[in-house]
Amino acid sequence: MDTEQNLVWHSGQWQQIAQMLSQQRFPHALLLEGMQGVGKKLFAFQLAQMLLCHGESETGICQNCKSCEWFIANTHPDFVVLEPEEGKKLISIEAVRKSSQRVFTTAHQDGYRILIIEPADAMTIAAANSLLKTLEEPPEQTLLLLITDKPSRLLPTIRSRATRIKFHLPSQNDAIHWLTSQGIAKNTAQTILALSLGAPLRFNLEPDKVDDLIAASSQWWHDFLALHKKQKSALEIAKNWAKSDSDTLLNWLDTLIQALIRSGVEPEAGLSEDSVQTMHLYPGIEQLSEDFELRKLFALRDNVIELSQQQKNSLNWPLQIESLVNQCQHL
Repeated sequence: MDTEQNLVWHSGQWQQIAQMLSQQRFPHALLLEGMQGVGKKLFAFQLAQMLLCHGESETGICQNCKSCEWFIANTHPDFVVLEPEEGKKLISIEAVRKSSQRVFTTAHQDGYRILIIEPADAMTIAAANSLLKTLEEPPEQTLLLLITDKPSRLLPTIRSRATRIKFHLPSQNDAIHWLTSQGIAKNTAQTILALSLGAPLRFNLEPDKVDDLIAASSQWWHDFLALHKKQKSALEIAKNWAKSDSDTLLNWLDTLIQALIRSGVEPEAGLSEDSVQTMHLYPGIEQLSEDFELRKLFALRDNVIELSQQQKNSLNWPLQIESLVNQCQHL
């Protein structure tokens, strides 16, 4: 995690942190919530490194002290990140107990001991209840950072014992400026931003990944048009779409549905300035504004959202995507 990155749209959240520290009322648990790809995990790592840093710097992170060296090398003894094990989707009670014991029982340096759980909503009920005991009687100078895109999935007792910091989408200008600062061409940045529903950190931005993402987006749009014009069968398209990354495809489809709804609600206004990047995803979409019923578009979006909230790699994914494609065919 490159903690030297500066995300300008996090300024409000950093002001919250500064206020808590200045008033000496820093909590033992923070709930970082917001859409995937807005930089919550980066913020959590930056905050952790800042609290653990023993040097001096205007940013609060010197990058040179022993603590920072450990942090950068992922070997800091007072810092633990808990995520689902490889190949698993949930965080078990055993994993929570092991991580909590490791970071909260013994301090190797004077200062904070910090545990990040991401995504926090992946904890089982038993794991969440185990963590609740730590939240009820937190050790001194400990900090629990819970990161989630879906705060409603957390136990109410967990949410009530953590100070919530909300993260919102950056402005289109800020997001595109950040993407171009990473070496992404502006037109490509607009496409990436549309695919990520406005969340610029959602995808891995390695050049080959960007090219693959844009190619897939273009193919999905051609498939959708071919389905609409009855040039391809729903079964043929469903077989191809079922091979795609589920998250990326569902994000793309959700963005498309929202664009079609906006076009249907305000056909003369076209796409708003804030969502002009969708033109890079769906060339010619404005010509389709009268082809679909709003009632059916809203029903399709409900199904896309429901499917995106289910566990990834579901055994029923091919059947589920076939059902979505059939629904697209009858818009």
